[in-house]
Amino acid sequence: MAANNRYNNMDNQAGVLVIPFESDVNYAIQRTMLPAVRLLPIDTPYQNGIAAFSGETPTYDRLVVDFLADENNEVRDRLHEWMRETMMSNTPMKTWRDLTLHLYTKNSTLHKTYIFVGAHVTDLEQLSFDTSVVEPDVQVCSATFAYQYYYRVWDNNATGSNP
Repeated sequence: MAANNRYNNMDNQAGVLVIPFESDVNYAIQRTMLPAVRLLPIDTPYQNGIAAFSGETPTYDRLVVDFLADENNEVRDRLHEWMRETMMSNTPMKTWRDLTLHLYTKNSTLHKTYIFVGAHVTDLEQLSFDTSVVEPDVQVCSATFAYQYYYRVWDNNATGSNP
């Protein structure tokens, strides 16, 4: 029943990934998932049993983003250049950037913002060029990012524009 979905702000949501120094390219997102975070317990003997104390270092899954590919493949080419820059650098940490993920509601209002600190591209998926398809699907470029940690910006007045 359609009325049940009227309170779900995540329906038909769009997103944008803001990459510093890349403001001339539109990194519009088709799909992404907020990565999992784990704080693994430390099992310690305690009073004839085992106690699971919380660990000290969280681990984060990679951020995987499906970008809408543009006609000139500018999005994928720029990400590839960033990968090469990181690979060729004597100090790769200087190529890391803080990414801002803006998620929008179906009404194009800013819903949530997340910052991924110290991110860099680790994987670019293949991009299909199939001329035999009559009506091709929207071209999507998938990229995977490693980062140090992420957090939510609770003040949704953060800058960002919906594509």
